[in-house]
Formats: sequence, structure tokens, C-alpha cells
Amino acid sequence: MRRNSSHPSGVTAIAEVRPARPAPGGPQDADEALDNRGLIDLLRNMISVARRRVRTVTTVWLAVVLPTLAYAICAVPEYTSEGAVQVSSSAGMAGAGPLLELMGGGPQAEVQTEVEIMRRPEFVLDVLHGLRLELVDPDEPRVVTADMGVAFGGASPVAPALRALREAATEVRLAPDVFEPVPATLEVLDDGTLRLSVEKDGTVVTAEGHAGTLLEAGPVGLVLSKNPIEPGTAFSFEVLPDGELLERYERRIHVTPLGTQRDPTNIVRISVRHRDRATAQAIAQRMMEHYLDKTLEWQSKSASQAAEFIEEQLASVEERLTSSEDALRSYAASENAVQLDTQAKVAIEQASELEARRIALGMQLSTIGAVLRRLSRAEGGDGSASADLTANFFEDPVLAEAVGALTQAETHYATLRASLTPEHPRVRQLGRALAEQRKEVRRLLASARKNLRHQVERIDAELEKMDAMMRAYPDKQLELARLVRQQEVNQRLYTMLLEKHEEARIVKASTTTDKRIVDTANLPHKRTSPQRARLLAFSGFAGLFLGLVAAAGRELLQRTVDTVEAARDLVPFPVYGTIPEVEGFGKDGDRRLGVRDLWARPHDAAPEAFRALGVAVALLPVTKKEARIVVATSAQPGEGKSTVTANLAASLARAGKKVLLVDLDLRKPVQHRMWKETRAPGYSDLLGSGEGAAGLSTFGRRIDEPALTLLPAGTRLPDTVSAVMNADLDDLLAAWSRRFDFIVIDSPPAFVAETRVLAQHADLLLLVTRPGRVERAHLRHAVESLERHDCAKGLVLNAVARRHAGDDYGYGYYYYHSAYGTDATEAAAKEDVA
Repeated sequence: MRRNSSHPSGVTAIAEVRPARPAPGGPQDADEALDNRGLIDLLRNMISVARRRVRTVTTVWLAVVLPTLAYAICAVPEYTSEGAVQVSSSAGMAGAGPLLELMGGGPQAEVQTEVEIMRRPEFVLDVLHGLRLELVDPDEPRVVTADMGVAFGGASPVAPALRALREAATEVRLAPDVFEPVPATLEVLDDGTLRLSVEKDGTVVTAEGHAGTLLEAGPVGLVLSKNPIEPGTAFSFEVLPDGELLERYERRIHVTPLGTQRDPTNIVRISVRHRDRATAQAIAQRMMEHYLDKTLEWQSKSASQAAEFIEEQLASVEERLTSSEDALRSYAASENAVQLDTQAKVAIEQASELEARRIALGMQLSTIGAVLRRLSRAEGGDGSASADLTANFFEDPVLAEAVGALTQAETHYATLRASLTPEHPRVRQLGRALAEQRKEVRRLLASARKNLRHQVERIDAELEKMDAMMRAYPDKQLELARLVRQQEVNQRLYTMLLEKHEEARIVKASTTTDKRIVDTANLPHKRTSPQRARLLAFSGFAGLFLGLVAAAGRELLQRTVDTVEAARDLVPFPVYGTIPEVEGFGKDGDRRLGVRDLWARPHDAAPEAFRALGVAVALLPVTKKEARIVVATSAQPGEGKSTVTANLAASLARAGKKVLLVDLDLRKPVQHRMWKETRAPGYSDLLGSGEGAAGLSTFGRRIDEPALTLLPAGTRLPDTVSAVMNADLDDLLAAWSRRFDFIVIDSPPAFVAETRVLAQHADLLLLVTRPGRVERAHLRHAVESLERHDCAKGLVLNAVARRHAGDDYGYGYYYYHSAYGTDATEAAAKEDVA
């Protein structure tokens, strides 16, 4: 026997699933409508999960927001001081020719190079040591504080004693093998004596002295210009090694070029964050000043080299001049009768000037040769080789400018190589530009050497003519002329070197730079962090997001289905009824509330729920005036499936329907207990008797209140599957369908084989599930098993309590429904009494 029927309609207790209405405007609008619907469904599911797991969401949200709120209140504020410095020079790295512009060595590359130099650890450490920031207070609050004056009042967390100690310290020493902060204590005795105590290897080492002397205790050495604290007091502090000091400040100091790639500038901004306003300002200002000092030092290197070179040559020439003067004086004294005529004097003066010029040119040729050899080594891969040039030594302005640019570039390159790896982009870029500059300077030097050699050849030719002319003089006059010429040459060379030396000294003393501080570091007034409003807003959203994630995670990891809404999400069947939890209802397998006991108070919540379920089932369409077969099953045992089946039959019978209740859960039948009848005789006995449908009067039970017929399971069978797959069952159901309006069958759980057989006869399959007990895997398996059958299907939610109700539908509906019914009954009873 097989019947097909559609879902009932028009019943408020049934949640119908209706297809979406096609969106107007064609397929594209329809796709957009589907996308919007999917988004809306997703949002609804998220809200549904959040409502079901509101405690989880709230707990996670509070766990995120409350610590953030506490941090926002107690956080130590940080302040940012900013300054700006101009870093590009007039010649720049592009001074050697336009080729460097194509190599990326223009002003923008120079600015980036200066930025990398200021970021170097050695540069930053020089600044921090200059401010004595390696001296720290271990008790200074770094993250949070209980002092609201610091948190909200803008007070400095730096202790006055620490500030005074940093100002008084002129020298701080720490052994190079120390890698951890060293605790120390400074005490000023009553007589003004300073005592430094340092803990080393579990013992305390002390040193005493006065201001201006070195106090050396263990790995720490300290020189103070004055007593930083009052006599009779002590102050404990720590001395940080370079690694720890740099780690604390490297993320607080930011050096960035201003401008964009398209519109670059030669301005660099320095910003420093610190918990103390004055310290932030001092670091930023000191970095700019230290950069200008280093720039002057680098630019004065050329003049210093020139002065040193000329001093070496000057000493040699001065010695030769003294020797030549002595020789001339001795010869003139011994040969006082020898005199030079006017023509000889003029010739000697001209020759002396030429020879002095030749010697000067020879010195330049010797220097150029040495420089070219060093450049060859640098081009050959010796990264440590440099030109070591001095721009002041060359008379050619083009060569002097190229040499100056190369000297500055070599200084920058050596500075970057000291702190960055050879593969760093800035090092590689500057290395390529430096190689091009060296080639350009090498070409200029080779050309200058060629010109100098031509000048030396011309001077040698003129000197040869003068020597030939002088050979015509007598021997004594010739010797006198030679000595006078030698003395004149040395005198002219000595005078020239004196002039060059004075020029180098002037250049060195007057060395300046076009780099300058554009904007001095400001004393910050507005705190940089924490941004309390932004922090709280972010933590609120983050807490909500994490709460939703936690709720979704619990939902996915939860083995049991805990709420009505979760069950409805997993089961795609319309809800035919929601049965509230009542005292003794399905809580224990051995304690079951009898049907008659349940209906003793007909206006309670449970009877009202079963009435609604009966109405929904009664509206099942009639086929050929035959009975409608309702098969009730569950996902697993213990969900109250038999209780729901018995009370559904009672509800239909009380509505005046002819009902046959058949217990075909032959393995664990309970319908006879629900009705307080005996198990046998029953269905199994009916099959064995061979009486067919007529045997119902013999093996069935006639229930008077309500009026229905019960066919219990009967005697236990060894093979229950064959009992339901028996062909006699088809004949029995066909015959009984002509006598009854409804045949309600209590079947085993969905995973049992008999249920699939019984589902083939059903006009309506009811899946009874109990939130809080049914497991997700079992429920999904039951849905997959029942979806294979082509008949109407429905969901009955059983034993629903307030804790299971995730929305307004469910327990709340039946709660108000029963309250309304109870109030009406009590009012009617009072009227009857009156």
C-alpha cells in the first residue's frame, strides 16, 4: 500500500518552506536576489547562533573588553616629538656627472642614504649614550601604572633622582662582556662622599669617591660632575648594555624622508616616542644635532688630509732648504772673490722658478699615481680600498669637485657597510654609484697626469737649455750658480708649500655645511598612545567578532543539539509541533507519564501542544477516503518518540477521529506501558494466528478514554525485520484503512532497518527529536535516511524547556497559550461557583 500526499497548509503550528518568488528584471536581477537572499540567510544564521550562545558571546566579549578597559585606564601614555633636518648637499652624489642620475644616484638616492646612516645602530647608540639613557630606573612604570597623575594628568613617570643622575653623569662605563642589565645603587654619605654599589655574581662590590672622580665597582664605572641626590639618601638604578638599550629604543625612533616618489624633497623627519615628553624631545633634537656634527666631521676630512700631506712635504723641503743655505754660505765664505754677473743671476732665478714648478708637478704626479693604484684595488673587488683624496690639492676645479663628491660617497659607503649587509638594497645601490664615480675620477686623474707629464717635459727642455748656457761660465762661478739655484728652488718650493698649508688650515677651520635643522624638536603636549576611544571601540568589535567565532566553534563542536532553533536548522522538514517539557515527561526510561495522567489537566501546556500537533496531522489531505498512515520515528532512543505517538493518537481520538495505534517498535515496545496494558497478545500474535485484519478484535485493545484501538507489539520475536517485511502487513494496513481515519504507527528509531520498511507505507513521516539530548550526527543521519522517501515529512520538537528556546517560537508560544487556557478555565469555574 503506497500513498502520496502533499504538505498540509494553513496551520500556524507548521513552518512551511516556500520557494522564493522570482525577482523581476531578468536572470541578472534573479541572481542578485539570490545573492542577497544568501547574505540575509547567513546573517540570520549568525544572529541565531549568537542568540543561542549568548552566554558564550557575552563571556568572550567581556574577556576582551574588560582587560582592554583596564589597560586604557592604567596605561602609561607615550608622547611623540618631531623635528626635520635638511640632508642633501649642493654637489650631492651626482657631482661626478649625469651618468649617476641614470644609476639612481641623484638627490633622492642621497636622501635615502642619509636616512640609512641616521638609522645605523652606532649612530643611534651615540645619541642615547650622549643623553645617558643607559641609566634606567627598574621601578619606573613602562606599560601600566596605578598613578592616575601619570595616566591622565600628564605627569612624567621618570623619577627626579634618575633625571638628576643622567644630568650629572659625564661618563658611564660598562664591561663589554656584560649582556644583561646591571643593578646598582648610588648613595651620598653625610660628608658628601659618593658610594657606588654593584651586585656581581651574588656579591656586592662598592667604590667610594667624590664628584669628578671615577667610581668603578665591578663591571660599572661612573663619573659624576656633582652629587645628584641629597646627602644621606640612596637611589637604585640599572645600567643597560648596548644591545638592551638599542632594543628598547629602535622601535621608538623613526627616520623617514618627506615627499613622494614623484615629488621628492631633501627633508628628513625624525620622530621619537617616549613616556617622558622631555626625553622624547631631547632624543629627536640630539639626533639632528649629532647628524650635523658628523656631517661637518666627514666634510672636514678632505681638508685634514691636505694639511697632513703638506706638513709631511713641508718638513722635507725645510730640511733641504736649510742644507742648501748652509752649503751656499760655506762656499761663499771660502770663495769670497767669486761673483755672479747680472745675466747669470737672471738665468738662475728663471731656472729656479722652473725647477720649483717641476718639483711641485712631480709631487702631484706621485700622488696621482698612488691614488690610481688604490682605485685599481677598489675596482678589483677590495671593498676596503678607498681613494683617500683631498680636493684642495688639485688646481683643476672639475677634478676637485669630482674628488670631493667621491670622498663623501666613500665615507657614506663605509658608514653603511659597518651596519648593513652587502646585500642590502641601499648598500648595493650606493656601491654601483660609487663604482661609476671611481671610474669617472680615474678618467679625470689619468687625463690630469697626462697634462702634468707634458708640462714636466716642457720644463725639462727649458732647463736643459739653461744648463747648456751656464756651462760656459768658469768652474767657480758655475758651482756658485748651482748652489744659488738649488737654494732658490728650495726657497720657492718651501714658500709654495707654506701657502698651501695655510690654505688647508683655513679651509679646515672654515669648513661648513649647507645641511641644517629645518624644524627643531617640539615638546609634545598631546599623547600619542593609548588612543582610548579607538582602543575601546576596536576591542568592542574584536570581542564581538571573537565571541561570534567562539559561539560558532561551540556550535560546530557541540555533539548534541541544544536548542529548538539548532534542530530546525539541521532538519529541513516543517515543524508540526513543539511539545513542552513537563514533570516526569520522558526524563527517565523507567518513569513515564501515562497518557491518562497527562490529559487529566486538559488545559495545561502539554495537552495544548498535543492538540496543535493533532490538528496539524488531521489536516493531512485525504486519499480515496482511506485512513492516513502516520509513522513516528526518532534519530536515537530516549527522545520520547513513543510518548509523542501515544498522545498524538489520543489527541486525534479526542477530536472525534477513528484512530488505530499500532506499536511496531518490536524490539523495545512501550505503548502497552503508556496505556497500562499488557504487551501480549499483540501484532506478532496476530501475524502468527493467520486471522488477518479481522484478528484486530481479538488481539487489539479497545481504549475507552479516549476512544481508540491499540495494537501492542505482542510476543517477542527472534526476527523483527521479517515481521514488518511480511506481505501480510500490506493487507492488514489496506483493510484497516477502510475502517479507521488514522493509523498511527510507533516505529523504531531511524537507524533501525524496520523503520525504512515502515516508511514505505507512510502518508506522513514524523521525526521526533529532543533538544539537549539528540546528537548532531544521529540527527543528520536520520534526516538523510528519511529524505529518500517520497511522502510528507514533519518535525516534532519534544520536551522543549525555556533553556532550549532560541527564539520566540517554541516554549514561549506554548507558555502563553497554556496560560491563556488556564486563566479561561479558572474564570469559568469561578462563574459556575458563583
